[in-house]
Amino acid sequence: MTIEDHIKEQFDHKQIIENLAKYELYYQISLSHIVSESEFDVKSTYKKINTLSLDIDPETVFYTIISIIRHFEDTSTFEKNYLVELQKHATIHALEDYVKKDKELLNPETFLASVVEKVNDGTFFTDTMQKQFDSEYKISVNRWQNIIAEELSFEIKSKALGIL
Repeated sequence: MTIEDHIKEQFDHKQIIENLAKYELYYQISLSHIVSESEFDVKSTYKKINTLSLDIDPETVFYTIISIIRHFEDTSTFEKNYLVELQKHATIHALEDYVKKDKELLNPETFLASVVEKVNDGTFFTDTMQKQFDSEYKISVNRWQNIIAEELSFEIKSKALGIL
């Protein structure tokens, strides 16, 4: 498949919704885990997450998807690599947002480096996190279906193809 073919596939209305749902869940689940590693207990973790009020920007997700497609377009295992990279990008995005916003975080550079290492070696996203992802996926898809109308998805695909 060419880059254009992958973009057409990943920016189809259904795929846009699924990609946004996946990225959002990877981001939020990763953020919860990241914050919990720097806080003392569950209560302070939830308080910190609510105080920081971090979330994704769909446009950032779309640029991330294009970047992943460009990087992996020639591999025979594109689909597997794509999902792993989408997860990694969402996790790093959550980590960077957290480190930038949490002014109380001790040793942010060290914390950042240790989490990035876990993300890169594939040990960050645990089975428990995957179960949470699986249990919340349909809810997230339904939410994005109410946000992304089919007409909007045509505009998004057109813009994505225009970036090539």
